[in-house]
Amino acid sequence: MREIFHTNPNGQQVLVSVGDNVTVYESVSLGAYVRIRTGARVHPGAVIGVDATIGAHSVIETGVTIGDRAEIGEYAWIKSGSKIGVGESLHGFDGFYHWDIYCGKLRYGCRTASLRAWANLKALCKRHDNRPGVQKSLARIIRVAKAFLR
Repeated sequence: MREIFHTNPNGQQVLVSVGDNVTVYESVSLGAYVRIRTGARVHPGAVIGVDATIGAHSVIETGVTIGDRAEIGEYAWIKSGSKIGVGESLHGFDGFYHWDIYCGKLRYGCRTASLRAWANLKALCKRHDNRPGVQKSLARIIRVAKAFLR
């Protein structure tokens, strides 16, 4: 990680730490002491709060707001317009896919949907990935998501 000065759209300069191969597009607002780890991408219009961390290889889409001191895990993919504060997201890897829980949604692999949309688990797994263990693992992650989002 190296420290650089980032210029926000309002002209303010802030000291941030970035890893290798990080992409921060134009019109991104970063708070002081933000850490953006290797390979992450932060798209236009995103706002990342003071002392927040963006995990390696994560994608922060257009218009996302990440609050002060929030931590986004490795390989997270946060969809446009989402707002995440401290302790409002979980990220992990189950041996099959990377997953994220935030804003009432679950991303598992390349699919992001509300928890209700994951209800027909058997049909979803049959259509997308029918390998042994995927359905059981995804069911466990859905239980975690429901408990986390209560």
